[in-house]
Amino acid sequence: MRSLKFLVTIVGLGVLGSLTKIAAQISAPKYSNEFLQIGVGARAAAMGGAQSAIVSDVTAAYWNPAGLTQGPDNPELALMHSEYFAGIAKYDYAGFALPVKAGGRFAASFIRLGR
Repeated sequence: MRSLKFLVTIVGLGVLGSLTKIAAQISAPKYSNEFLQIGVGARAAAMGGAQSAIVSDVTAAYWNPAGLTQGPDNPELALMHSEYFAGIAKYDYAGFALPVKAGGRFAASFIRLGR
């Protein structure tokens, strides 16, 4: 009987310990690739990120690549720098769009989050 109580206690503590670890994993903040939620461009920041349906400039490479076809017929360049957490994290974006024949556009963008 004593060994049964001991076994039940050990199993109960094991289950309780695993439940607290599971709860910690569920409620823990996620940091991997969170920089992709920051967004690109002053217009998008002012609109709270509601940008994907109306974008037609060089930042469309980030928000909605289909919007590149609606852009102007001249080359575009966009550069953005922002600092977060009192200068601990620096967010940089560079984008370039170049019109090509038949109404298409070639675009490239670069995003960096670092120190």
